[in-house]
Amino acid sequence: MQFSTVLSVLAMGLVASAAPDVQARSGKKDVCCSGTLNCVVVVLGSACDDGHSKWQCETDSKEGSKINVLDVNLQCVKVL
Repeated sequence: MQFSTVLSVLAMGLVASAAPDVQARSGKKDVCCSGTLNCVVVVLGSACDDGHSKWQCETDSKEGSKINVLDVNLQCVKVL
């Protein structure tokens, strides 16, 4: 009985140590793109023009700034 308790405690400790760190989710901004390299940061929640794709990127750029969604540092995700 004690062996199973010790084993359970060790297993829970391993699971807790393997859990991912909590990351801040701030800094995400909406981006509208026509193509891949022609992208502009827009007001959060605004709709993109017809023919433009919508992305969400982690950037400190101001609204109206042009960015490249292929930049790995921006961590962009396409919004469907």
